[in-house]
Amino acid sequence: MLIPKSILYAMSIATCKATKLYVSSYDGNITTMHVTEHKAVGIYNQSQIELKPIAINNGCAPSPSWLQLHSNTLFCADEGNTTPNKSLLVSFKTGPNGTLLPLSKLTTLNGNVNSAIYGNGSTMALAEYSGSAITTVNLKNTSALTILQSLNFIFDFDTTRPGPKPQQSVPRPHQILFDPTEMFMLCPDLGADIIRVFHAHPANKILTEQKPIKVSPGSGPRHATFYTSEECGAKKTYLYLVTEISNSLLGYEVFYKNMTLSFNKIHESSTFGSHFIPVDSAASEILVTPNNKHLIISSRNDTYFLNSTNPDPANKTSIVSDTLLTYSINPCNGSIALTQKYPAGGSFPRSMSLNRKGDLLAVALQQSSRVVMFRRNATSGNITEIAGSVAVNGELTDVVWDEPTDDGVYARALGVISFPRDSPVREGAIAIHTDILNR
Repeated sequence: MLIPKSILYAMSIATCKATKLYVSSYDGNITTMHVTEHKAVGIYNQSQIELKPIAINNGCAPSPSWLQLHSNTLFCADEGNTTPNKSLLVSFKTGPNGTLLPLSKLTTLNGNVNSAIYGNGSTMALAEYSGSAITTVNLKNTSALTILQSLNFIFDFDTTRPGPKPQQSVPRPHQILFDPTEMFMLCPDLGADIIRVFHAHPANKILTEQKPIKVSPGSGPRHATFYTSEECGAKKTYLYLVTEISNSLLGYEVFYKNMTLSFNKIHESSTFGSHFIPVDSAASEILVTPNNKHLIISSRNDTYFLNSTNPDPANKTSIVSDTLLTYSINPCNGSIALTQKYPAGGSFPRSMSLNRKGDLLAVALQQSSRVVMFRRNATSGNITEIAGSVAVNGELTDVVWDEPTDDGVYARALGVISFPRDSPVREGAIAIHTDILNR
């Protein structure tokens, strides 16, 4: 018997898969939402993604800024915008219904804006933008977080000095990321126009600072990502950096020798490639896609698209939108090329996060107070359409997937590189560089 297409479509609505997102906002809340994709059976790839808020938690108030998921624990870094002398790191146990159960609350220095977990999940490092510091935290007992080490930075006018811009009056650590071996930690410092480099002791997790990467004065380094390649007969690692003030995109080949890292610059352009940089734009996030083929960069306040599709399906009025930029990566030499500029769905795409397949990109729009889900062609790298969106109160600061892997570890669990912890790309990268260090 033939079933009419209309009935097939109705049947397909009940056949769906669901996962979750966690979204933080400067209004003090973390919102949990279901991400449910309804796929149509027998019809030309029709699908719809529903983003439905299911729980709200204010346990990371006043200023949740950065979220990190590790197994069934969600860590929230509070920036402390209304508490100038302190910030918070809060751990929550995640529940299947989206609820967050507070486990521990730790007071740290001011300005927590980013974190990464290392040491097989035992330790976290926090970038403290307003406190000019990096703090490491013992995570062995997520119900009793404790500080391990605090590194406070000042300008010594020998190796570091302030940049020429007003926001560069003090050191401004803005991100924590680890190389594929987990033996080296990097921290872009927006105030000092350097990327700080540290060796992370494998036993006690103590950080020892090494020679930094210097960038042009007034650049304002913000976020970076590692990329590894084993193609073309070579085993190589690259680092890509975006700067917030100058809107530069920099690429470096990374070399390992005698327990140190060195960097050779291979690329320098604006974040918009050979195109003009829109006035007042400010680069934000940079990710490597899970298939290890592309970079995605978010640009805030550029208003590049003046007549963009409104992500709210109930509103057909076109909007002004900032930009998402996609670059292809040459695995043989690390060179990159701009392949797409796409409207971000609104204003200030502060944070973005890819699902494991790389075919869905969630973007937190700070000024538009909206999460927008984009569909991607993972092979070409191009964003193809808005797949769904939802309004969320306040200025949005971060968005992360709750999408379990086979071993229960999550995509931003480690903070080393952008692809998931158990991906063959990441495992190959660790094997490559562990071998190099052991030679």
